[in-house]
Amino acid sequence: MICLVVLLLFGAPGCGKGTQAQHLVHEQGALHLSTGELIRKEIAAGTPLGQKIKALVGAGALVPDELAAQLVKEHLSEFLKKGKVIILDGYPRTLKQAQELDALCAVLGQIPGLPPIKIRAIYLKTEDSVLMDRLQRRVACQSCKTIGSLKATGAFVCPSCGGTSFERRQDDTKEVIAARLKEYKEKTLPIVQVYTERKALWTVDGGQDENKVAAQIKEAVAQF
Repeated sequence: MICLVVLLLFGAPGCGKGTQAQHLVHEQGALHLSTGELIRKEIAAGTPLGQKIKALVGAGALVPDELAAQLVKEHLSEFLKKGKVIILDGYPRTLKQAQELDALCAVLGQIPGLPPIKIRAIYLKTEDSVLMDRLQRRVACQSCKTIGSLKATGAFVCPSCGGTSFERRQDDTKEVIAARLKEYKEKTLPIVQVYTERKALWTVDGGQDENKVAAQIKEAVAQF
């Protein structure tokens, strides 16, 4: 039976979720729904909602459950009509959000013409020391906004346009990174156990080379 797959990418900030999502998009034709991108668009637009989110993000806090659920609900149904594998990046981040996602997929699965929906998860398990190093070197190209990384010398070359000017994300300071990691361990990590018990989760070492991680994720997706 043909099914639609909602693929969850779990892992702490800096584990490489966004990078691996792009591998899946380019190599397997998956669709990528990033709540982080949706949130950043709200902030960039300067909407009242965006201003509220900006204050939370700047302090390293998670976006409230009801707001995250609203963003996902508004976009997931449209994505499900366009592809067989939808990568849901950045959601769920709490046990309550995981329950809300179950309920949402159950409702969406009743839409005429849509095949059954399966939720599968991949956990990019990564050591804190690796995460801190990656996040402290992570920057965005000033020209095209592509995310890249500073070299050991502090220089930057954009992987997309070759630009050398960069800017840091407001949530990539050492203090905010520490707060985000603490929040992740307390609120998001417990969800891994939920999908493990459902036998719907694959664990990959996120500290490996990017291409090795991508290859192992590809093997996991093939088992869906």
